[in-house]
Amino acid sequence: MNELQNNYDCLKRLHDSANLAIASLERQNKELQVEINILYQKLDNAQKAVDINKEIMRNALTDQNAIKDTYSQEIQALREKIKRLSNVN
Repeated sequence: MNELQNNYDCLKRLHDSANLAIASLERQNKELQVEINILYQKLDNAQKAVDINKEIMRNALTDQNAIKDTYSQEIQALREKIKRLSNVN
């Protein structure tokens, strides 16, 4: 009977130890899942920031191209005016 009790006690300790390990792993898993969710949120925020910066750059380039085109047209008009004035003299 003593041997059965020892075996039972040993199995009980092993069972309790396994339950503690499982509980610890479940806690760690929950903590890691929270960290993963935070990292996904940071990644999402970073992607949104990149998209916003791309849009800002696209708008700035569009504006700069419009300004360049306006200046090019003014330069062309001035060249034509100079040419006309040169032909008058």
